[in-house]
Amino acid sequence: LVVALFVALRSTPARADTIQANADYQSCVSLASGMTPCTTLYLNGMSLTGSIPEDLGLLTTLSVLDLRNNRLTSVIPLELGALVSLVTLDLSNNLLVGPIPTELGLLTALEALNLGVNVLVGSVPAELSLLTALT
Repeated sequence: LVVALFVALRSTPARADTIQANADYQSCVSLASGMTPCTTLYLNGMSLTGSIPEDLGLLTTLSVLDLRNNRLTSVIPLELGALVSLVTLDLSNNLLVGPIPTELGLLTALEALNLGVNVLVGSVPAELSLLTALT
């Protein structure tokens, strides 16, 4: 599935409102929803730009989402709080702005969270203190 996502990422036309690496990431999410459940999505260091698609929240079987070391902008989508199987979330080393969504407190299986080296503002939500598996 990761190979299929990479191929789709590289072969579809770009749009300004989605993650881009010379392609439209939105179609990758659509492609993944009709295939074998995706559990791991590593897209680190791929020079992705744009915003993180809200549709990523539909990939509820993800256990690892690694989008670090890109140039992603905009806010962290609230929809990522629907990824209840997520064990690792790494959005570090991007250009993400705004507050940390309280919805991330719904990720009760989360063991690793890295949001460093972004332009996030505000306090760490109290809901994250309920994530007892975080190391």
